Amino acid sequence: MNNGCETGCITYTGGEKRHDKNCQYYPESLTKMYDDLLNEVKNLRIHNVMPCELEFKASLTLLRDLVDIQNDAPLERDRKEWTEIMKSTYEFLDAHEA
Repeated sequence: MNNGCETGCITYTGGEKRHDKNCQYYPESLTKMYDDLLNEVKNLRIHNVMPCELEFKASLTLLRDLVDIQNDAPLERDRKEWTEIMKSTYEFLDAHEA
């Protein structure tokens, strides 16, 4: 009994299934999600981009957005610390943004 699966589908001992790409269940299966993720990682490696680099670039973007929004007059009591933090943040961004 194949429950509509194609001949190439594999059922493992624990009941998990690896669906063949021609199976009607493949488009919504964990198998497809795994295959898509694997292909994405392969594409990143081809272009010499590692996932941590993407996360780092995303964090730079978020940090840039944050400091641009925060780049307003600080409270007087925090002015010195705020100025130092903003200066360090902009130096960091300038050094790491492409």
